[in-house]
Amino acid sequence: MSSNAQVLSRPRRSSHLHLERRWKDRRELRANLIFPERRTGFDRRTPYTMGALRRAVENALRGLRDSQAALAIVLVLVNMLNVLDYVFTVNALGAGMSEGNPVMERLFAYDFRVAAAVKIVAMLAVSYVIWRNRRYRIILGCALLTLTAYIVLITYHIYGAAMFY
Repeated sequence: MSSNAQVLSRPRRSSHLHLERRWKDRRELRANLIFPERRTGFDRRTPYTMGALRRAVENALRGLRDSQAALAIVLVLVNMLNVLDYVFTVNALGAGMSEGNPVMERLFAYDFRVAAAVKIVAMLAVSYVIWRNRRYRIILGCALLTLTAYIVLITYHIYGAAMFY
């Protein structure tokens, strides 16, 4: 018995050479624009004492999560309002007003076409990131917040145009 115990306790010698076939981790080779969180933020257990505004926002977020068409409409509206903001800003600058955004002010001082290209491409890039990460609650909240901010901004432009020029 003691000889069997010694045989079993000896380390095995492998006749196979262990070669690593991968030269590099394939996940490091590409850029990743996906939000790294696995949890989506949509909790199945919702509190029953939810206010009317919070319930409306939750229903809107769930609607955006469940319907790609609704999110596409929101993103198209945001991009259209972005272009409309550019048009109103050009008209206001032509009437002698000044740009409130210091980055866009520099771009408008350089060239109107460059400012338009940067503004449109930046919003298209944001829309792409929102579309790629559409399953996350926080991203859909950012989409709704962006739409709300542009609606307020366009309302401000219309009010300023009616009152000052």
